[in-house]
Amino acid sequence: MFIPPGGVRLPKRKTNVTEEQPVYLRSEHLILHPSLVKRVFGNEQSVGVVYYPDRHTLMIAPISNELFLSLHKAQQYMLKQTARDREYAIALHTILYDHDIDTTERYLPYEANEQLQILTVTL
Repeated sequence: MFIPPGGVRLPKRKTNVTEEQPVYLRSEHLILHPSLVKRVFGNEQSVGVVYYPDRHTLMIAPISNELFLSLHKAQQYMLKQTARDREYAIALHTILYDHDIDTTERYLPYEANEQLQILTVTL
């Protein structure tokens, strides 16, 4: 394999989330803006996630929210910090595959309840 002088340049990944549009679906990952993450989840590194197919609704709460976890039978997912702190990601491969959800990259409608620490996203 030939590697040119100066190495191989990889394309720069574009950050799709902004404070005005903080929820985006990209490469089967839910991409979240840091300001939204801090407001709803605080400093948590794991979240509880549950998907309700009849409502096409994904509900997410910090893993420390024991009431949410027990009421909704949520599964634990990692809240991964990416792109030099410009965004966070939650891998949704299994949910998208199991429920045959469109994986087209797009902004998603959401509701953030900061008091209850719950983010509701419509897929």
